Amino acid sequence: MSVAQSYAKALYEASRDQGVKAETIEAAVYTVASAIEGSKQLRDVLYSPSTSGSDRSKVLVALAEKAVTGKEGKLVGQFLTLLMKKRRLTVLSDIAGAFKKARVEAEGGVLGVVASADALKQDDLESLARAFTGKLGKKVVFETKIDAELLAGMKVTVGGVTYDGTLKNQLSRLRTNLIHGGSTSH
Repeated sequence: MSVAQSYAKALYEASRDQGVKAETIEAAVYTVASAIEGSKQLRDVLYSPSTSGSDRSKVLVALAEKAVTGKEGKLVGQFLTLLMKKRRLTVLSDIAGAFKKARVEAEGGVLGVVASADALKQDDLESLARAFTGKLGKKVVFETKIDAELLAGMKVTVGGVTYDGTLKNQLSRLRTNLIHGGSTSH
């Protein structure tokens, strides 16, 4: 288990123990991670040796409370402060991804990835999730990625199995079949 997975699992268990919504914690962690990644000034403050631990903690708690209020904000603030003290704040984005996976798996589901050349409509993503949920017999939640190199179509990975319906893959198979004289139909 990676460092990010360990922290994500601990945060998930803490959210469950405190009776707060895991989805809310997940969104707040993503929001804070994005804020830190997107702001050089924020990174300078948080990672500078000249910034005191107390000041870093205040900044992190403020970020958490801006992302989410109430018990959820307090939990996220405590978690961020712990990461800062353990010098693990740099893996916050990885923790956010691992948290989503831990949450979905704890709910009896599986996390999948859909890569497409263009952004998918929410309705299409939900339809795809329903189809895979029916196929696998457990809830499937997808993360999306945009990859212009795919040209068209999509590549879906769930439970370590990849279903590749991209134009790039089809063209590659056609090329291979033409070079080796095989059949072009599948």
